[in-house]
Amino acid sequence: MHSLELYGLACKDFLRNQRNVMESISSAVSAGDLQVARFHAHTLKGIAALIEEETLADFAGAAEKLFRKDEVKTEVIDSLANEMNRVLAKISKDFPEYDESKGSLLPLDKDAAREVFDKAVLLLEQHSFDIIYTIEELSKIPRTEKIVEYIENADFAPALEAITRLRKELEV
Repeated sequence: MHSLELYGLACKDFLRNQRNVMESISSAVSAGDLQVARFHAHTLKGIAALIEEETLADFAGAAEKLFRKDEVKTEVIDSLANEMNRVLAKISKDFPEYDESKGSLLPLDKDAAREVFDKAVLLLEQHSFDIIYTIEELSKIPRTEKIVEYIENADFAPALEAITRLRKELEV
């Protein structure tokens, strides 16, 4: 695989898994859970560096440092959000085929989705942290962004409820 292909795959992963990270950070800050906010900022910092978006990595690192000190500065979060929006727009423009927010180009494989949901439900009912290993598979199913967010925040009960609702909606 060539480096451009690897970069493209990293960008696809960024779009899929980091698109809503600012909402997650804002929610955590609003709830006073700066540990969760720090986790999201730290993850964003690493992934931004991986796709060579150094300014975004720097802003995420600054937010992470603040959260570690139990501090919140609106201007830092706003700068991070603005840079995040710039990077998302750039990647969506450079790799439009990877932008899943514009709708899935592939039909839903109901059997595959059922298998992933079954595995996730079992792990959630057991309160197993092995659920994190299903995130990539879940992300391939339309409208699972909130479920993935719940799992990343170890909110197992809401994740289970969301899967139950989505299964009914998708008829899987």
